[in-house]
Amino acid sequence: MSIQDFRGVLAVLVVAATALVSGCGASSSGAQATGSASTPSRPPATQRQVARCTPRGAHVVVVSHDAVVYTVAGVLRAGPLPGSRAQGVAVFGCVIGIWKRVALGTVRRLEKVALNGTAVAYASSQVQGIDTSRTDVLVADIRRRHKLFDVPAGRIAIAPSFVSVDALVVTPDGTVAWIQHGGTAESPGNSVHAASVAKPSDHQLASGPAINPRSLRLVSGTVSWLEDGQRRSARI
Repeated sequence: MSIQDFRGVLAVLVVAATALVSGCGASSSGAQATGSASTPSRPPATQRQVARCTPRGAHVVVVSHDAVVYTVAGVLRAGPLPGSRAQGVAVFGCVIGIWKRVALGTVRRLEKVALNGTAVAYASSQVQGIDTSRTDVLVADIRRRHKLFDVPAGRIAIAPSFVSVDALVVTPDGTVAWIQHGGTAESPGNSVHAASVAKPSDHQLASGPAINPRSLRLVSGTVSWLEDGQRRSARI
């Protein structure tokens, strides 16, 4: 499924007109998602390249050698009724050298973002019902302007239940892994998950209270994490 055109998303986004800054266009208002790039052997894009990719007032989340991911804050449609609005962000990607801005979706809350080359993955959450939230992980190829797949983080059935994605990595071909807290009856604590284009459903790799939620690493198609102080790994 093709990702929406840049202008199409702006048609449903009422962009906030405050907190505009110069330079690479980082916004200073509100809580922002954290991002990570997984190509340490190649230097990230320069500040001038990033500025060419991002509009004034955007918040740059993560930069790789090949691409930039940024958000624009605003008010989103929250339902079919007139005046149904909610604060949120539009997520965009831009390929260095091509300079085409690609809409990656609009979300109420952006949690984590990972970028590897032009493959991007992000976790977003929204409230569903009383004291219950839904968290999803979306994976896309910015260069191809194509959403690869999305997958729920956890299976929420009974409120109150919450899921947080604490760490997220993605391979150049779009295989994603993450550490989440909560979301399944079997693993109400921390758990490690993976999904891919070939197998877009959630595959749990490990679970337990001893998993370090900030320890996720990706090296050459192998993901690893700390559990009981020991580094464990799996091919993804």
